[in-house]
Amino acid sequence: LPVTFEALEGIAAFMDQRLRDRGRDPMWVDRVKKSIHYHGIRDGVVSDEANNTAIHLDGGGHIVGMVGSGKSTLMKLIAAYVAVTRPETVLVLVVGDTMTVFDIVEELNAIIADDQDHPVALPLVGRSTRHNHLKRLWNREHPETHGALRWLNTACPLMGLMSSAQIATLEGNPLPGREPCEQVYQKSERSTGDNDSLRPHLCPLFSRCPSQQLWHDLSSASIYVTTPGAIAKSGVPTQVDRRRLRYGEFIYMEADYVIFDEADTVMQWFDNEYATVLDLWGREKAVFTQADPLASQSLTSGVSFLEERWIRAERLATLGIVDILRQLSRSRDASTLRRWIGARYFTASYLFHNLSTESRRL
Repeated sequence: LPVTFEALEGIAAFMDQRLRDRGRDPMWVDRVKKSIHYHGIRDGVVSDEANNTAIHLDGGGHIVGMVGSGKSTLMKLIAAYVAVTRPETVLVLVVGDTMTVFDIVEELNAIIADDQDHPVALPLVGRSTRHNHLKRLWNREHPETHGALRWLNTACPLMGLMSSAQIATLEGNPLPGREPCEQVYQKSERSTGDNDSLRPHLCPLFSRCPSQQLWHDLSSASIYVTTPGAIAKSGVPTQVDRRRLRYGEFIYMEADYVIFDEADTVMQWFDNEYATVLDLWGREKAVFTQADPLASQSLTSGVSFLEERWIRAERLATLGIVDILRQLSRSRDASTLRRWIGARYFTASYLFHNLSTESRRL
């Protein structure tokens, strides 16, 4: 999808006209003139003239610029352009925090959406931390008019159908975002009082539930705004997709384009989530430094069969770690092995690639 500078000017004019029609001050044409001055790169050569090449949304690409140079403005303009010209296309914006998600969604819907009941942009944020989202939102000025409240509704119809006596048996009212949407149980007719006689059910009120408004609006939206945390940790409700997808998997299958704002921050978040460093040996709080003495002591005090299996597995793993450390420190090829594992993330595939490469040199 090519996006020319003329297209950006056109969508900015459209957005300003929408603002005028709704009694608000226009600003997007001025923002384009002041902030959008990109230089395309073709065949490794940077163009001398600004804005004279199209931005092609095709495969991976990077837009590099200083802080405040207009990258986020460009992202919003591209999102609006895609939503207006290709409403059947799904575009995802990934930003650094939840409040930014809500603000972008509010900003785009206030301009592009025809009315509040048919939003064009949706916030894909996690449900389990909804109470935290509400706290942050209500700490801001004039939160009662913020459009994000549409998707932060805390009303649970199930609670409304319960009697006072039933509610009194609960350990506590569920926090916003932790309603029992997928944890409804029905006692069987031959109930014995234990958990085995409970049959799990999905909440039958999902299609009318105010707290699930996000998924009701999904069909009308073409822009999803989310965070790296939601992509990695939040899940699509079973009522929407029985495969129990994470947001990241859902985006991978449903989205046509994904734009990462502040990509370095997003990359750091994913590195911390998926490429964590876990100390196994040699430090006070390393996993096996703590586990091995406890495993040895438990063998002398008597353990069950299952516990004994776990302890034997731990001891075998300890022997394996010692062998690996010896290979890295004392073997003839220790320096080569250290260079291999120090160059990049170490995987079995990477090991066999290096072995095959070294073998061809023999």
